[in-house]
Amino acid sequence: MKRQYLLLFSKTLILLVTFSFLNFQKKAFAQAQISGKVKDVSNQPIPGVNIRLKGTTNGTTTDVSGEFKLSIPPNQGILVISSVGFTALEIPLDSRREYTVTL
Repeated sequence: MKRQYLLLFSKTLILLVTFSFLNFQKKAFAQAQISGKVKDVSNQPIPGVNIRLKGTTNGTTTDVSGEFKLSIPPNQGILVISSVGFTALEIPLDSRREYTVTL
């Protein structure tokens, strides 16, 4: 009888440790989603603008409305925004989830 309780306790403990570890991994590798719009000085959207996280290959381009969405590590890094005919722009990331950029 005592042995059965010990075995049940051991299995329960292993399950708790496993679930705790999986939950920690999920939080440690969590990605934040940012979005935004890129426009020119006359307030017109610019399609096809390259947006990437500096030092990585993680990036995207703006759609026909000049809008973009990108998954990034929370509050880390610098966005590099570039397009043909415009000077590239670097924007440090902060706690915002939405960015409006004028090239």
